[in-house]
Amino acid sequence: MSIYVSAITKHEAVASETTKTLIQLHNDVFGPIRVVEWGISFDGISSTATPARVKLMRQTTGGTMTQIGGGIKYNSNDTTSNASFRIGATAEPTGTTDLYELHQVTPTGGLLVKQYPLGREITLNSGERLGLVVTAGPSSAASALGYIVWEE
Repeated sequence: MSIYVSAITKHEAVASETTKTLIQLHNDVFGPIRVVEWGISFDGISSTATPARVKLMRQTTGGTMTQIGGGIKYNSNDTTSNASFRIGATAEPTGTTDLYELHQVTPTGGLLVKQYPLGREITLNSGERLGLVVTAGPSSAASALGYIVWEE
């Protein structure tokens, strides 16, 4: 199995009461891929900021986003990933009711990292998409970094 990571390399601003897809992982055309880990962090400084809602959810469209490529290989000898990831949504993708994770994370230096036990990873079949989506709380605009790790 080959392991890959997609990551945001600069902070993505999320305005108060706004929903933003930070990263979308798309299994383009090949066999299944398994999400083994994901994470998000915020850089807010206000002690009164309300928590942001962080979702990991299946999405049905690509929205309008910048396609980055196949992720970074953990092992430089592995082949390039068959999946791709997108960042910088200017038009949000369409979500589904398949919500895998929902958390409230403080935007004041909040951090969330989720690793799945072996055999219980999220599987994306050919053509499916998974989004790391943030909705900032009222009066709590912040910037976020995120990543998704998968194996093929």
